[in-house]
Amino acid sequence: AHPASADSIPTSANQEDYNSMGQGAALKARRVLENARRIVAIEYLCAAQGLEFLRPLRPGIGPRVAHRVIRRSIPKVTQDRPQADDIERIVGMMAASAIAGAVEEKVGHLA
Repeated sequence: AHPASADSIPTSANQEDYNSMGQGAALKARRVLENARRIVAIEYLCAAQGLEFLRPLRPGIGPRVAHRVIRRSIPKVTQDRPQADDIERIVGMMAASAIAGAVEEKVGHLA
């Protein structure tokens, strides 16, 4: 969250700044987006698992479709196991728009 503009490097006796911080800012933005994708993937996994605990209650059509898509690739958690592969699978699904695409087919365009 530290802005790249705060890292400006003064040159020419502190009178001019020729050093662009754009590349550093772009790399930082990329890292932030990658982290955000993984956070959303973890939220998807938590939501899918949460729906398992709420049975026999039924969620709305959108969450039901998303749950079905996720469970086709990732089994529910019944015992402790590493989640890294599951998270990466969800990230891949998100990149391919598999989850949102399936939901949009049933409920229409998501805002």
